[in-house]
Amino acid sequence: RAGEAQHATLEAKEKAGTITPGEQRLLEAYAGAKHQIQPDPKKVARANAQMRGGYASAAERVRSNSWGAETDFLPRQGLWECLGMMLLGMALFKSGALTLGWSTRAYATMLVLGYGIGLSVNAWEIHYVVSNHFGVAAAMLPWTLTYDLGRIPTTLGHVALAMLVVRSGMFRGVLKAFSATGQMALTNYLAQS
Repeated sequence: RAGEAQHATLEAKEKAGTITPGEQRLLEAYAGAKHQIQPDPKKVARANAQMRGGYASAAERVRSNSWGAETDFLPRQGLWECLGMMLLGMALFKSGALTLGWSTRAYATMLVLGYGIGLSVNAWEIHYVVSNHFGVAAAMLPWTLTYDLGRIPTTLGHVALAMLVVRSGMFRGVLKAFSATGQMALTNYLAQS
C-alpha cells in the first residue's frame, strides 16, 4: 500500500507540474511494473485472440515478444544472469561438488545452509507480497532485490540433496538408466531444442 500511496503522490505532483526528473523516472518505472503485473484487459483479450487465431497470428505475437526479449532483456540482464549461473556451475564442478568429491558432511552443510537461507528469503518474499495485498510495488520487490538471495542458496540446497541421494545409492537402478543420457548431453540438448 505504501508503494501505491507514493504512486498517487507522484501522479499528483506530475499533474501539478512540480515533479522532479528523478520522481518522473520513478513514476514511469512504476507504470511499467504495473503494466507487467496488471495488464490492460483489452490487451489481454487481443493477445488471446492472436494466440488462438491460427499459426500466422500466433507466430506474429511470438515474434514481437521474442524480439523484445532478444534485443532488450538478453543484453541487459539475461546474458549476464546465464553467464553468472554457468560460472557458479563451473566452480561447483571444479571444486568436486558435482562429482561426489565432497564429504557427506560438506554436502549436508550446503543443504542446511542453502535451504535455510534460500527458503527463508522465499518465505519472507511471499509474506511481504501477501501482507501488502499483492500491490504492484510489493510484487516487484522479489524480482528486483531479493530474487537471487532466495534462488541461489535454494539451488545449492537442491545440488547438495541430489548429491546425497546419489551417494546413498538409494536410486541406483533409476540413476543408471539416466547415465547413458548424461553421456549424450549435447545430443539431447540439440534434440530437445
